[in-house]
Amino acid sequence: MDGVIAAAERMTATGFGIYLCVVGAMLAAIGAGLLVKRLRIASGDRVQGQIVAYVQRMAQRGSRKQYMPVVRFAPRGRLPVEFQSRMGANPKHWPVGTAVPVAYRPERPDHAEIATAARLWVAPPVIIALGLACFAIAWKVGR
Repeated sequence: MDGVIAAAERMTATGFGIYLCVVGAMLAAIGAGLLVKRLRIASGDRVQGQIVAYVQRMAQRGSRKQYMPVVRFAPRGRLPVEFQSRMGANPKHWPVGTAVPVAYRPERPDHAEIATAARLWVAPPVIIALGLACFAIAWKVGR
């Protein structure tokens, strides 16, 4: 327990270290929450869907445009549902009409996602790694 306290004191020895620890904790929590959501979706049902449109939006900084695919699929035993993916896509890679795998929870089909490895599993570990990197930098700053 003394080692944990010493590590926490070292990482929070400066204002910048405190800032990094707060940012690191937030990123780790966001990444963990996203991982739990993705695990729930991935453990649900899978069906084929079809890209029916793209919603264009501006990136948060700059003028770069993002294209968010809109996918229609029919959950088992229900009427078709449309959802907008939370991740952008290149319309040239997946033109309108392209069949895509869809993962969804039967009780929440409107919270589906395109079921590719990149869309389900890349973001959570990257966000968690960024949070851990913040802790590592706070450790270095605290010397």
